Amino acid sequence: MSITLDGEELTEQIGTTDRMYESGDQGEEENTEADERVSCIREWVANIFFYTKNGTTIMIDAGYNYARLAEKMGWLDIDPSSIRHILITHQDTDHVGALETDSECLFKDAKVYIGEIENRYLTGETRRRVIHGLYKLPMVKTDNEKVLLKDGEILDIDGIKIECLLVPGHTWGHMVYLIDGT
Repeated sequence: MSITLDGEELTEQIGTTDRMYESGDQGEEENTEADERVSCIREWVANIFFYTKNGTTIMIDAGYNYARLAEKMGWLDIDPSSIRHILITHQDTDHVGALETDSECLFKDAKVYIGEIENRYLTGETRRRVIHGLYKLPMVKTDNEKVLLKDGEILDIDGIKIECLLVPGHTWGHMVYLIDGT
């Protein structure tokens, strides 16, 4: 996932903090803070980003249906129940699993923003095939309210400007988000 903040890619800004945690056979996990508005949880193979401004925290991807997610958010002083807006890059379970109806429902009150093309995977209209087309990825079912996004659409969420950019490749509807960029 790529996020750009004020014209700079965050992947170049993010460094490790003194919070390093062991996770058994999954390797090391870490939480990082890029600046006062951006923080990240490393969850096995996925990153979950948070952008906070004027008391609103927007979550970028929801991660797996993962028992320690609430705990790890607490390390960053983010209460899962405070999340009202989640931007989804794509529908793989490591990015949307925590929204599943059979999850802990940490984000049951959050509005989910997803590209209209990518949403076809969530509705079951399209199934993504992997391993040379032999295996269909499981469909993620969620009851969250959804806002369907188009390429180039610009949102304003509580004074946070978000530009939605379609970047097909990993999935046909993969989106990245330019947040408060100029």
